[in-house]
Amino acid sequence: MIHSNIKHLSAGLQLRLQAIQNSANQQNLRILQGSLQFSHNSGVLKKWLQCTQFKMAQVEIQSSEAASQFYPL
Repeated sequence: MIHSNIKHLSAGLQLRLQAIQNSANQQNLRILQGSLQFSHNSGVLKKWLQCTQFKMAQVEIQSSEAASQFYPL
Protein backbone atom coordinates (compact mmCIF):
# COMPACT_ATOMS: atom_id res chain seq x y z
CA MET A 1 0.00 0.00 0.00
CA ILE A 2 1.28 3.45 -0.89
CA HIS A 3 1.32 6.06 1.87
CA SER A 4 2.05 9.74 1.69
CA ASN A 5 2.58 12.60 4.12
CA ILE A 6 0.34 14.72 1.94
CA LYS A 7 -3.22 14.49 3.29
CA HIS A 8 -5.07 15.69 0.17
CA LEU A 9 -4.18 14.31 -3.25
CA SER A 10 -5.85 15.33 -6.45
CA ALA A 11 -8.27 12.84 -7.96
CA GLY A 12 -6.00 12.36 -10.98
CA LEU A 13 -2.99 11.59 -8.82
CA GLN A 14 -5.05 9.20 -6.68
CA LEU A 15 -6.15 7.34 -9.82
CA ARG A 16 -2.57 7.10 -11.09
CA LEU A 17 -1.31 5.81 -7.75
CA GLN A 18 -4.15 3.29 -7.59
CA ALA A 19 -3.39 2.08 -11.13
CA ILE A 20 0.29 1.61 -10.23
CA GLN A 21 -0.64 -0.28 -7.08
CA ASN A 22 -3.12 -2.50 -8.95
CA SER A 23 -0.53 -3.25 -11.62
CA ALA A 24 2.03 -4.23 -8.99
CA ASN A 25 -0.52 -6.45 -7.23
CA GLN A 26 -1.44 -8.20 -10.49
CA GLN A 27 2.22 -8.76 -11.32
CA ASN A 28 2.84 -10.23 -7.86
CA LEU A 29 -0.19 -12.49 -8.31
CA ARG A 30 1.11 -13.75 -11.68
CA ILE A 31 4.51 -14.44 -10.14
CA LEU A 32 2.88 -16.35 -7.28
CA GLN A 33 0.71 -18.37 -9.66
CA GLY A 34 3.77 -19.19 -11.78
CA SER A 35 5.61 -20.30 -8.66
CA LEU A 36 2.71 -22.54 -7.60
CA GLN A 37 2.52 -24.04 -11.10
CA PHE A 38 6.28 -24.71 -11.03
CA SER A 39 5.95 -26.34 -7.62
CA HIS A 40 3.11 -28.57 -8.86
CA ASN A 41 5.07 -29.53 -11.99
CA SER A 42 8.13 -30.30 -9.86
CA GLY A 43 6.06 -32.64 -7.70
CA VAL A 44 4.69 -34.46 -10.75
CA LEU A 45 8.16 -34.73 -12.24
CA LYS A 46 9.60 -36.04 -8.97
CA LYS A 47 6.91 -38.73 -8.74
CA TRP A 48 7.52 -39.76 -12.37
CA LEU A 49 11.26 -39.93 -11.72
CA GLN A 50 10.78 -42.12 -8.64
CA CYS A 51 8.55 -44.52 -10.61
CA THR A 52 11.09 -44.64 -13.44
CA GLN A 53 13.93 -45.35 -11.01
CA PHE A 54 11.90 -48.17 -9.45
CA LYS A 55 11.18 -49.70 -12.86
CA MET A 56 14.85 -49.47 -13.85
CA ALA A 57 15.84 -51.18 -10.61
CA GLN A 58 13.37 -53.98 -11.33
CA VAL A 59 14.85 -54.45 -14.82
CA GLU A 60 18.36 -54.54 -13.37
CA ILE A 61 17.34 -57.16 -10.81
CA GLN A 62 15.66 -59.28 -13.46
CA SER A 63 18.69 -58.92 -15.75
CA SER A 64 21.11 -59.94 -13.03
CA GLU A 65 18.96 -62.95 -12.12
CA ALA A 66 18.83 -64.02 -15.77
CA ALA A 67 22.60 -63.60 -16.12
CA SER A 68 23.32 -65.61 -12.98
CA GLN A 69 21.66 -68.63 -14.59
CA PHE A 70 24.39 -68.67 -17.23
CA TYR A 71 27.35 -67.43 -15.22
CA PRO A 72 27.78 -69.17 -11.89
CA LEU A 73 28.88 -66.81 -9.17
